[in-house]
Amino acid sequence: MRFLTAALLAVCLAPGAVLAEEEGVPLGVTYGVFRPLSSSTRSNFGKSWNRVGIGRVDTRVPSEWKPTFGIISLNADGPGSATLFGLNWGLIRALSPGASSVRPYAGVHAGPVYADVSSSALGVDTTTVALNGGLSLGLVLGTAVFVEARYDAFTKVGGVDFSGLSWEAGVRLFNVRF
Repeated sequence: MRFLTAALLAVCLAPGAVLAEEEGVPLGVTYGVFRPLSSSTRSNFGKSWNRVGIGRVDTRVPSEWKPTFGIISLNADGPGSATLFGLNWGLIRALSPGASSVRPYAGVHAGPVYADVSSSALGVDTTTVALNGGLSLGLVLGTAVFVEARYDAFTKVGGVDFSGLSWEAGVRLFNVRF
């Protein structure tokens, strides 16, 4: 169901990519599913969470490492509740040269995360700032859409490990010129 929602979101927002120009910073939105790796975290906060983001969606993946950024929001509402809201900076580059309509890429990212976590079962009720870092592998499809798998590591929040895997899809909406 979440994959279907992500696909529908990409299809609905794809026409906005027609308005994007090749100059400036390409911005877009992402939607996906986040799955914590810790069985305790899955039991107390849910097996899969919504992942929503906005940031640089560079569909012309560079052959050299290039800076990127994004804002992410992970929300869980199982027996406990957790909201992780992060700001990431990183680097991205193509894995193969050329101008194919399907281009694989890799990325690294890191940044601060605002965490609001509550679980009576774990005895945790805290709001704090944590750190996040990770790796991504993805495919750019055409000129406006991408799909990506990510591993995110988080510093523990109230003794809870929120590290996990994400699958997401995104679409470039427009470019911002400075």
